[in-house]
Amino acid sequence: MIATKQKMIRLGIDGGSLVPSRMVRGGIERLVDAFIKSLAHLHSTDKSWFYYFFSNKKENFKNDIYSPKQIPEKLYSTVFLPLYIFFDKIDIYLGFSGVLPQLIRVLKKKSIIFIHDLAFYETPQNYKDPARMRWQTEYALFGSDKIVVFSDHIKKQIFTRFPTIRKEKVVRIYPGSDHIKKQYQTIKNKGLYFLYVGVIKKAKNIEHLLECFNLFLLKAKDLSVKLILVGSREENYYRTIIDSPIYQKTKNNIVFAGTVSDEELAGYYKGAIAVLNVSSDEGFCYPVIEGLVMEKHVIVNDIPLYKEFQPFFLNLHIEKNTLDFISRMHSVMTLPKPKKPNSNPFTWSTFTKEVLQVIDKLI
Repeated sequence: MIATKQKMIRLGIDGGSLVPSRMVRGGIERLVDAFIKSLAHLHSTDKSWFYYFFSNKKENFKNDIYSPKQIPEKLYSTVFLPLYIFFDKIDIYLGFSGVLPQLIRVLKKKSIIFIHDLAFYETPQNYKDPARMRWQTEYALFGSDKIVVFSDHIKKQIFTRFPTIRKEKVVRIYPGSDHIKKQYQTIKNKGLYFLYVGVIKKAKNIEHLLECFNLFLLKAKDLSVKLILVGSREENYYRTIIDSPIYQKTKNNIVFAGTVSDEELAGYYKGAIAVLNVSSDEGFCYPVIEGLVMEKHVIVNDIPLYKEFQPFFLNLHIEKNTLDFISRMHSVMTLPKPKKPNSNPFTWSTFTKEVLQVIDKLI
């Protein structure tokens, strides 16, 4: 009997703006970065990986796991990415940004699309172009072969809003939390502080966070306590915050730290009294899970996602209203450091293994 040679499956990753080895600047970049790093430990010989990205300067790097392909930023997803997918003879496209380019569907390529959240349906006023985001999401939901979501909350939302989508098409896979560095850079001369990590944008309810902090300060014993906000920012919204009355009241205690390295980020977590988040909705929320695994008290508002974290972390405080939120801010000032969680299901190796299982079922 003559042995038949196994076909090499060619997979295309849409890396977007992430240049490997550079600083991660947001949730989508974190997802892509952790996935391609995990492939180094889980790579199989029957798969050939291609990594597509754009950058405003020429990048030169090599990788043993995937072939990097730099594409022009202009017309990246509408024209150049699908053409590269076609000419590289890609079998399955992985759209980590949640976008399914029309040409990829026209070319009849199989696709796995990662949907992050549906908040732009509930609070469209928080987004620059919610109509475009809805169209892209619905095109991906109905046009892709598989959908990956990051929480049961988002999975339930999809089936509620789009009841005709087949149940087996949508797979929930939790992202990881173990990217957060155990080797951290000490943040000096910051004193006592609460910490917010995430993009400075309207959907994150930053003005409300400042209002909570202001009310905390009104009854605080130590008026030197700060609120440090780490993360990139949407410039127009940031200017709105800076000009707001609530910022003017609290600006001596507010620090916008901008984007930091993972070592610095771990240092900010390490030194914080607690991590705060009052976002209007979340599909997963890396900063909350990062704070929890860093064994910090994490205070959040009552949105459905966090109930999925609660069984694993005693240091997660879900508060139903503003008064309870502020009361918890006061109480954590004297609470002991939380105990290490008994188990943590949120690991990147598990995430990558489960994505590979989805791929294998499409082959």
